[in-house]
Amino acid sequence: MHNSKKDYSNNEIKVFPNRLPSKSTIETFLNEISNLDFITSVTLSGAPIQYKSSIIVKQKTLLLELQVTWIYIEIDEINKDKIEKIEEICRKVFPYGFLTEIGRYTPTRETLTSKTGRAVIRFDYI
Repeated sequence: MHNSKKDYSNNEIKVFPNRLPSKSTIETFLNEISNLDFITSVTLSGAPIQYKSSIIVKQKTLLLELQVTWIYIEIDEINKDKIEKIEEICRKVFPYGFLTEIGRYTPTRETLTSKTGRAVIRFDYI
C-alpha cells in the first residue's frame, strides 16, 4: 500500500488509516512505533474534539485532544527496510487498511494554518 516515489530525499512518512482510529488504536500505534529506534517524532493531525481524552504512551499519560485522521512519522533516514518496519506495524494496528506516502508534511516554520488552529499533537522520541 506504499504510494511513494523512489526518491527518498524527504524524511516523513504520512499514514492515512482507512477508518478513523479509536483512542485505543492510536495508543497501541504510538507504543508500537516508539519501539523503533530510527523514529525522530510522530505528529498526529485531525479534528479537535470537545471532550478531554488521554492515552498512555511509554508509561506517560498524554492528552489526546483530536480525532486522528493523519499520522506523520519523521525518521532519521528513509530507506526500504525502515518503510517496511513502519508498514508492518500499520498492518498489525490498522487491519482495515491504510495508505502511506513519503514527503515533507509538517511545517518547518510557522504557517498560516498554525496560527488558525490546525489541530496537531507532536511527540518527539529523541
